Amino acid sequence: GQEGLLYLLRELLPDHLVTPGWSAVVLGMGSGLVILVGFSLPPVLRQRQVSPLRVLRRDLAPMPPSAWLVYGLALAVIALLLWRYTDDLELLVTMIGSGIAALLLLFGLTLLLLKQSRRLLPHLNLTWRFGLQNFSRQSQASAGQVLAFAITLTAMVVIIMVRGDLIATWQAQLPERAPNHFALNIFDDEWQSFRQQLEQFELEASAFYPIVRGRLLKVNSDEVATLVKPDSKGDRAIRRDLSLTASANVPVENRIVDGEWWQQNSKPGEVSVEQELAKSLKIKLGDQLTFSIGSQQLIATVVSLRTVSWDTMNPNFFMIFSAGTLNRFPSTYLTSFYLEPSQKELLKPLLKAYPNVTILEVDQLIKQFQSILQQVSLAVEYVLMFALAAGLTVLFAAVRSTLDDRIYEAVILRTFGADRALLRSSQRIEFITLGLLSGLLAAIASEAINWTIYHRLLDLEFTLNWQVWLLTPLAGAVIIGLSGYWSTRAVVNQSPLAVLRDL
Repeated sequence: GQEGLLYLLRELLPDHLVTPGWSAVVLGMGSGLVILVGFSLPPVLRQRQVSPLRVLRRDLAPMPPSAWLVYGLALAVIALLLWRYTDDLELLVTMIGSGIAALLLLFGLTLLLLKQSRRLLPHLNLTWRFGLQNFSRQSQASAGQVLAFAITLTAMVVIIMVRGDLIATWQAQLPERAPNHFALNIFDDEWQSFRQQLEQFELEASAFYPIVRGRLLKVNSDEVATLVKPDSKGDRAIRRDLSLTASANVPVENRIVDGEWWQQNSKPGEVSVEQELAKSLKIKLGDQLTFSIGSQQLIATVVSLRTVSWDTMNPNFFMIFSAGTLNRFPSTYLTSFYLEPSQKELLKPLLKAYPNVTILEVDQLIKQFQSILQQVSLAVEYVLMFALAAGLTVLFAAVRSTLDDRIYEAVILRTFGADRALLRSSQRIEFITLGLLSGLLAAIASEAINWTIYHRLLDLEFTLNWQVWLLTPLAGAVIIGLSGYWSTRAVVNQSPLAVLRDL
């Protein structure tokens, strides 16, 4: 599998990759064997309590409690493997809890849909009645298959939508002529002339902010490293120098949510903190923050908390100090401005006049990010194809496990006058219904995930995508319908006389 992926992704990867060591082989085989034993042991344990007579009568007892215990142990093994790969207990608990909740919700919704489908049987013709009866007769097994395919289709739909639509949606929601270039490292004695130069070029620029690089050391008397969780926003913020700035006014699209902004005649030594960072670092109003700036230290009092719209393409900061607080430290200036694609030539005289200034072309960075996102999504889609293949394998195995019953049922129906066309049509209806329900659940789940990504995480406007609701059920019906029909094609070809003789 790895060699196949490397071949498919050869244009995205380096020419030479490190060959997997024996530890990877042992870990892969060990993981597979542990999961295999965990999920195959219940039916093996069940065999000890089943008499040959009950097998011949096809009257099997319910699964013993010990088998469910083994299933619980198998799920615990999966949890341990996830913890081994993520090394993050909080993430693991969140994944397991939300995953179980989502599975139970989707499983219940599937059973409800199956129950409702039975009410349609009296109003349908014979072909549809046979097909839906086959699908709903073993509701729990059918619901499990629907759920397995729904999860796979959900993952594929989310990846496809995020890759192509997320950045486009974000760009569409940006204000017209939003800044697409950042100018950094503008010297203190040049920023005013730099602003005048932009005005001469008729370029729209945001405010100019003084930048002082500093690192947060303490919150009150507590070392800041002791207050954060690993890999949190606060942890990432304290492990690097922050861009500190001072401003007399609240920046554009910042909003004070706690405390008050300082007045024009306020004294130095006050700071406003971004709300999410304050939450991660447990910072409250009135706390004393100690910063290291070069060889000096700065202590400031928290007087307000702010929300920040990071996606506006204007300069934004975690920490903003009152006027005069940073005057004793050397600083450079930062701004952003909008530049039409046809005005790119203006960058040459600008950089020639100010060679120390760094210009970040955000529009080019976005294009590069789109390219990287497409490459990563392509790699993930290949992995999801493996997952889809595994789901189809499970479908074939489930069909094979019921093949004898299907053959006997087909023989009886043919004995009473049903022809092969009727049986084939009912099989197609059964698996197309399985695919439609899987696609419908996938559409519901993917739209819920996308709503969370857009609205809750990125604060973007979310709209329902009619293509998802139309194409996902159709794709599920085609893929699963053809696969299921192909796996049962031999059922209607059995000779009724030969089968009855075997009975």
